[in-house]
Amino acid sequence: MDKNLSKYYKNYYSQFGEDGIVEEVLRRIALQNNLDKWCVEFGAWDGVYLSNTCHLIRDRGYSAVLIEGDKTKVAQLNRNLPQDNVHKICRFINFEGDSTLDNVLSETPLPKDFDFLSIDIDGVDYYILESLQNYHPKIICIEFNPTIPNAVEFVQPKDFSIKQGSSAKAIINLSNNKGYKLVAVTACNLILVKDKYIHFINHILEHHFFFIHQGPAHKSLWPEEGSDESARAMLLMKLERQLFGLWCNLVFSGSSTGASNRQRFENCMDQVENQ
Repeated sequence: MDKNLSKYYKNYYSQFGEDGIVEEVLRRIALQNNLDKWCVEFGAWDGVYLSNTCHLIRDRGYSAVLIEGDKTKVAQLNRNLPQDNVHKICRFINFEGDSTLDNVLSETPLPKDFDFLSIDIDGVDYYILESLQNYHPKIICIEFNPTIPNAVEFVQPKDFSIKQGSSAKAIINLSNNKGYKLVAVTACNLILVKDKYIHFINHILEHHFFFIHQGPAHKSLWPEEGSDESARAMLLMKLERQLFGLWCNLVFSGSSTGASNRQRFENCMDQVENQ
């Protein structure tokens, strides 16, 4: 069995080859396990555009739970995927209380050990994964901030209004603690597999392969801790995260706040250029 999953990158509806990777991982698991053919996408948008689940639903006969907070997009989602076995939910998810992801999923016939979960909400993805306790998907696809250096463990504030995202290292450490291993990385998503299925994949993307190796034969790409260069690098990384959040606000906010958002974005750009 080919250990290199990168050769399977392929888009049917996804953005960076996630469709092909997920399809291949499911195929390998299915060689010795029964798939339940259920998937979940949190941040489903219209169910089609850059979707990580649409291929499974339309082409592989999957049932699904698709969660989206934007009413306009949910209306489009209903038109795009009208079938009864696709549960369309217009809901904003919280970290606690009645609207946790666990509680919302419990309102559906979703199996506990369903096949595939996609989390893509441009911000607090880390905390949504952290909050998931009662469900144990075989495969998880979760967005990370690819502009944060791989050696840095960064988790954004627990605030839906902030759109920085968290680093790959932070999400991988969390997923390891929850019993998952990294098997593939795309431009902005990590693909994780539950430990009990990992031997069917025959591939684990080890830390020394993905992260900057700190061994004696390799020089770290991050400046020495405590140096002026390290302080400048940390400041630039902080500004980058601010810039990313401001860009999201500029692109997705309404016209009533557009001018002030543009000014804040330009001010942050000036700070970056002055470093």
